[in-house]
Amino acid sequence: MLTQFIKNLASARTILVFFNSRKFSYAYPFLALINYLQENQKDVSVSSFDETSERNILRIAPKINIDFLKDINSKKYILTLKEKSVANIINISKNKVLSLELESDGPEEIKINDFVLSKKQATFDITLFIGDFTSTELTKFSSDKAYQTQYLIPTNDKNLPTNISVLPVKKNIYQLVYEICTSTSIISKKSANYLLAGILHETKNFTNEQTEKYWVLAYKLYSNGVTTRTAHKYLPKISFEETQLLGKILNSINYLCENTLFLDLSKQNIPNYLISETVENIKKIHGLSCAILKTSSKEMSKYQYQIIKLDNTIELRNLQKRYHGIHKQGYCKIITEDTELDIIAVLINSKTTQSPPQSNWVNINDNNIRNEVVLVDPLQQASEIPEPMNFFKKTLKPVVNTAGPLPQAY
Repeated sequence: MLTQFIKNLASARTILVFFNSRKFSYAYPFLALINYLQENQKDVSVSSFDETSERNILRIAPKINIDFLKDINSKKYILTLKEKSVANIINISKNKVLSLELESDGPEEIKINDFVLSKKQATFDITLFIGDFTSTELTKFSSDKAYQTQYLIPTNDKNLPTNISVLPVKKNIYQLVYEICTSTSIISKKSANYLLAGILHETKNFTNEQTEKYWVLAYKLYSNGVTTRTAHKYLPKISFEETQLLGKILNSINYLCENTLFLDLSKQNIPNYLISETVENIKKIHGLSCAILKTSSKEMSKYQYQIIKLDNTIELRNLQKRYHGIHKQGYCKIITEDTELDIIAVLINSKTTQSPPQSNWVNINDNNIRNEVVLVDPLQQASEIPEPMNFFKKTLKPVVNTAGPLPQAY
């Protein structure tokens, strides 16, 4: 399938790319692929299903030359005046109600029948979907003649459609985009920097458990002359206003109970990437067992809760079963009308029986220990302090001199 896609890509002139992923790091392979298509003189249009996907792209490349289609279902209409001409167009009003004011060129009057209304819709040689799409979202494009040649690069393996060509992601999406970008020549420095920057962001500069997954590809990118310093220039920078907002977020942290942190963001319009930055900072707080983030939900009178598990003293599966939420390793997301106190009650009942590690410290408040320890007043005289126990004392045996007295010196 990948071979056929690369062959069709070489002959295509106009390409429409749909990008839909809330995960910030997936914007990097998307940008690497867009840059590859533009370098090969392709006419590329981009559409995203939500504002988060577009915002993630612009955070990385704010000056990128991309034609974002706001409404892919919209059609262009052309109003043409036939057999007559105008001397001057005075005014065109576009405020929902279209009003065209013009002057005729000649004694004849212009009537509505003199205009011809024609419809124009853009057609694309290839339509490429990148990210997480539902089968309903993909099906509505399959019947449209403008989107006949369709390919999908999925970021998950759930509900993959049967009526669209799926490009298999064997290892990760970064590896697949790298194979596409190197199908005709050596990958360009800009596309390689996008991929390496994404890997650095995904692996936290090769420090987390994802490092092994990307290490082989990172080695190939380094071999092409890309450096960590140049790739870091493609990592997003937080503005001063965003830093202030992040500080306000962290200052609003509360503790619901012991070792459980709570952060209510439901009344604030916080971008998803700042929420991700908040989660990363929360994970660095020492001694936490659990963190709960409350945000607004699209459903009326309901809230979205993100529960992050930070140690092994709690279990999140009971939350997932009760609220039918999304459960991953160390993470649970639910949407409910219940309050955070109800969630805490479920967490408390879900505490594991794992005992804390045994400490080597002696509890001096234990009466049994106090009876065995001789307490000494540091202000009493040294002569009154009892001698140490016998096993701390070393008694020397007398040595018998069998060689006689030592010679005296004169």
